[in-house]
Amino acid sequence: MLLLPEECKVHLRGTPEQKNTLNKRYPGLVGLNHYCWGLNFMNRAKLFSSDKSEKRFNLQSAIGEFDYVLKHSAANANGLQQIRMQKEQAEIMLKML
Repeated sequence: MLLLPEECKVHLRGTPEQKNTLNKRYPGLVGLNHYCWGLNFMNRAKLFSSDKSEKRFNLQSAIGEFDYVLKHSAANANGLQQIRMQKEQAEIMLKML
């Protein structure tokens, strides 16, 4: 949790008022929690995976989480460019294994 961006901390553990404010900032974005878990898997792959199979699992999991948000959100939702970039980074890291 400590390595996640502030948006994720608010979404996962914030007050209802904080979550409402966050949702207004990202209209049309569905499944912000999936984005946060995707980032968590990315952090595990980068920092805590001890072998290739574990790293592969974490990267594939991150891609799946990012895909959920990309598939279910409105095409013009705020934040999609960042999510696409994170997914591309995970795909590149996976190819380099």
